[in-house]
Amino acid sequence: MCELQSSQFRGHFLQFDTLLCSRSFGGIRLKDAWLAVAAAQTPLVVNALASKLFGALQSIPDASTLIETALAYCNGDGTVSRVANQLYCHRNAVLNRLEKLRELTGFDVRRPRDTAAFLYALNAGPNADQESDQAAPSKAPRA
Repeated sequence: MCELQSSQFRGHFLQFDTLLCSRSFGGIRLKDAWLAVAAAQTPLVVNALASKLFGALQSIPDASTLIETALAYCNGDGTVSRVANQLYCHRNAVLNRLEKLRELTGFDVRRPRDTAAFLYALNAGPNADQESDQAAPSKAPRA
């Protein structure tokens, strides 16, 4: 097993954070990009979560509203009233949307574990399966 001392870990973290902040990465800080970095390292998991989320919402007319509400909730401090003010709706509308998302997809963004899975799925986007199928090498039989 590889053991890193606390100071070594801090050094590696700072090097990586500096790399992300360089011009080639557009000044992104690791604290802001951790989800995209983590999702890029686990494409099978992310694509499976995206399939679950977007598959369940595929034929739902107000799916974008449900996602917008859940994302506002995740990006906020967990206060329903603040999300309602941000989205210009009643707080009960926020609660109803979050509950509908949970019923349809199984993701309850009011629970931290589900929030992480939901954000991973959003990171992949609705076409994750199609993109990974196109990128996969063909398995045609050899002559």
